[in-house]
Formats: sequence, structure tokens, C-alpha cells
Amino acid sequence: MISVVVIHLSLHWRWVVNMTRRMVKEVFVKNASMNPRGRFNLLVNITVAISFLVTALSGVYFLFVPGGRGAVDPLFLFTRQTWDMLHTWGGVVLIIAAVEHFIIHWNWIVKVSRSVAKGFFRPPQKPSTAKTAPSEA
Repeated sequence: MISVVVIHLSLHWRWVVNMTRRMVKEVFVKNASMNPRGRFNLLVNITVAISFLVTALSGVYFLFVPGGRGAVDPLFLFTRQTWDMLHTWGGVVLIIAAVEHFIIHWNWIVKVSRSVAKGFFRPPQKPSTAKTAPSEA
């Protein structure tokens, strides 16, 4: 998942920078205004980002900290149960926000998917039926 997010962010990095600038203007400049749809989209994307970070960090914790019923709780910042709750609820919020992200961008996804599919599945070209004069060689 982390590698997918890195690829996704690298593809959409310009959007991230532009929206960050707009958000800073929205907060600090009184004349700047973002439409309600843009605000909602930004809220969903921030929710996706924060819940992904919580889920990824807690997942890395479980990956490297030994577990099992007999293991002593290493108490790295939180108890094992707290890490588990963070991971579970971070994942639930991430899934809900990611589905909303897909819904918001569905038309774009369909448009780009069709464009890509046309590139892969072009119908075979018919051979040219125009007769050419025989070359004199």
C-alpha cells in the first residue's frame, strides 16, 4: 500500500502543491474563496492522508515488534492494544474515505480508463485496398 500511495502522489504531486497553496490562501487571505465542492474534496483527501498514515505506522509497528500471547508488551509510545485500535479504526476510516474519493473522481477515472483501454485494444487496421501502380525496376 505504501508503494501504491507513493506512485499515486508522484502522479498527482502538482495537484497536491496547488491545493496546499489554495488552502493556505483560504486560511490567511480574506478575499480567497474555495467552492464547497473543493473544500469537501480537500477534506476527504486530508482524511485519506491522515488515516493512511495512522494505518501505515501502526502496521509497521506490528511488522517489526514481536507479538504473540506470551510476548511482553514493548510499550513503544502506546500499548499493543492501543496500536491495534489505531490500526483497526485508521483502516476503517481509510476505506470509507477512499471510497468517497473514488466516488468524487469517478467521471475522471472512467474517462482516463477508456482512453487507456483504447490504446491497448485498438481494432486491427484493414490493409489498404488502394491499388498502386507496379514499380518499374
